[in-house]
Amino acid sequence: YVDTDMLCVTPINAAELTKKNPIRFCARQFNLDWGFNGNFAGLDFSEYDKLPMGEVFPYVACATATTNCEIWRQLHEILERLDSKFKFWYGDQEAIKRYCAAADLHLEAGLPETVYGCLPDYPDFTAQAALIHFKGAKRKDGMIHAFKKLFK
Repeated sequence: YVDTDMLCVTPINAAELTKKNPIRFCARQFNLDWGFNGNFAGLDFSEYDKLPMGEVFPYVACATATTNCEIWRQLHEILERLDSKFKFWYGDQEAIKRYCAAADLHLEAGLPETVYGCLPDYPDFTAQAALIHFKGAKRKDGMIHAFKKLFK
């Protein structure tokens, strides 16, 4: 699975990615120490206010490699049990975090964000990236420019 605001710049071998681990989520690597904003989009996430982003949401829900589609049903079930605020924002990341905790999956087994969800703001990492993630409204215009530059 890849978000629609991502640009695939190198081939990805899903079978190779899931060889040792049948489920791999994108492990957050950028902005780990940012203090989480507990009042986001008018929603009350005060239980996470000012905690490090890497602790609050250690996984980014932009890329997942799996050998079994059952994971999507399980994540949906977790999401359905979450507080309604998560159905507006952050529900995907909250569900993944809870799934990983229950399944005893560890970040080390995740897909590195620098490769499978690299933000275009980090040119030092984009050379090694397989997927560049243009998340957020401010980055959307850059996607078409990057595509044209990469695929002339």
